[in-house]
Amino acid sequence: MKKLLFSLALTLVAFTANAHSHLIGDVDGDGTITANDAIMIAEYILGHHNSSFIVANADVDRDGSITITDVAKTVTNLLTGTGGGIGGGGGGGASGDCQEND
Repeated sequence: MKKLLFSLALTLVAFTANAHSHLIGDVDGDGTITANDAIMIAEYILGHHNSSFIVANADVDRDGSITITDVAKTVTNLLTGTGGGIGGGGGGGASGDCQEND
């Protein structure tokens, strides 16, 4: 019984750890940076807090605060193909501000 509980606890921890994306800019946690992420950051700044919003991924410029600059950098990443959304080819770009969040 202890082994079963321990195994269940490990599974739950592993599932929880993988439940959110750690990609900077991916605030909805779907594993890619899209226009929806930029919109969600803008809404967050305006005080519309969505329960699925991943605050740790919103500070795209890594200056310690979530501002319109983070929205602009997210849009720039999308337009230049470094963000994994429009023209980005999926899970993140080859360079730029699309980094894994530690």
